[in-house]
Formats: sequence, structure tokens, C-alpha cells
Amino acid sequence: MPKIYKIYQHRYCYYRIQPPRDPANDRYRQDDTFHLLERVDPAELKSGDEASYHQFCFDRLQRYQVIKQADTLFLMTRLPEQFAEEEKLAAWEDFEPLCIHDSTLSFASHALFAAQNGRKRPPIPTGGRRSIWIWRRSWVTQARKDST
Repeated sequence: MPKIYKIYQHRYCYYRIQPPRDPANDRYRQDDTFHLLERVDPAELKSGDEASYHQFCFDRLQRYQVIKQADTLFLMTRLPEQFAEEEKLAAWEDFEPLCIHDSTLSFASHALFAAQNGRKRPPIPTGGRRSIWIWRRSWVTQARKDST
């Protein structure tokens, strides 16, 4: 396949596949149907260090307005120049409260996002020693970068 054709395909997809946004306020959505799911307090789903799917049916968790990790926040840590400050703040306000942090990547990416965007230090994770170590390392690393 010629290189120019691949470039054309990429541009075709880039301009047609848009991240889901809420039409009422233009904020990013988790997906186009997330707002239709049942609301639940994420704190009700967590007990101790275990992942939520050890206490609740995995299929049931898929029907709640909760997320394992906020992929949008992770993307914003990787490509910060692609997002306006208002978009970053809105994403933090929307996704952080809904996150149950069942992913091992979740705490590190949230801590990094918080450090990069001047947010208050995120709460210390309850996901065991490894999660705390990842959280601390990402927070300290960003703080060192900021101080230089």
C-alpha cells in the first residue's frame, strides 16, 4: 500500500472519529452511553484493598456510572499540549469522582495528572503497597521536575 494512501486513511479517520462530548456543556464523556448508566457512589463499591469486581459481579459493575481508570486523564498526561486548561479541569472534575481505581495504572496516572495541573495531591490509594509506591513515585518525580 503506498505511503500517501496510508496518510489519507489516517486523516480520514482523524477527522471523522471524534471523542464523545456532552452536547449540553461540550465536556468529554467516557463514551456515548455512559450518561445512561445507573448512578452509584463509588465509595459503596470499595471495601479495603480489593478490586470492586471481587465483591460485585463484573457484569453489574459495567452497568454503573463508574470507571476503572480515567483514560481521558491518562491521555491528557501524555499529550498535555493538545488540551486547554479548561478541558483538563473539567475532565478532572468529571472523571476523578467516578473512578474506582481498580486498575494498577489508575493511581499513577491520576497522581501525575494532579501534579502536572496543579491539583491538590490526590488521596493515598488503598490498592496495596504497589499502588502506594507507584503513586508516591509519580508524585515525587513531578514535584522534582516542577522545582527545577
